[in-house]
Amino acid sequence: MTKTNKWAAGLFLVFSTMLGCNNFPAIRIDARGSALEQAESLFETGRYSEAAESYRKILRETPPVPEAAEAQYLLAFTLSYYKNPQQDYAASLKEYQKAASRYPKSPYRRESENMISLLSSLVAQKQQLIDEQAKTKQLEENLLRLQQLEIETEQRRVKPKQD
Repeated sequence: MTKTNKWAAGLFLVFSTMLGCNNFPAIRIDARGSALEQAESLFETGRYSEAAESYRKILRETPPVPEAAEAQYLLAFTLSYYKNPQQDYAASLKEYQKAASRYPKSPYRRESENMISLLSSLVAQKQQLIDEQAKTKQLEENLLRLQQLEIETEQRRVKPKQD
């Protein structure tokens, strides 16, 4: 260990002792666990947006450990949960993809891969529906223009006969 590393480790130990370990949640497993429990509690009480943000915060502040893998999976789950009014399958799909790729040995990997398959299909179908709705709207607009042209043509045809 270099002199600088020893000095930094000693300084860290001093500050940890003075301030208490609770001020360093990224270092303590139980602090991450409580953050995860808090996010899960938000989910359980139907506060899905807040739960998702809590899971994101855990992911920003936590190294890639089992708690992060669980937070990643639960974030994806929250985004596609059927009771979530801000349900977003595309965002959920991206989060499941992150869960599967970032945490390949996670117990959530298989479930993430299943959800990737399912959500990929749903997102593709949703996009197809959006495309079909756009085509339908365009056809309706064309039909209205044709009806208007037909009315105008009929009015021109009838008008000269009245003169």
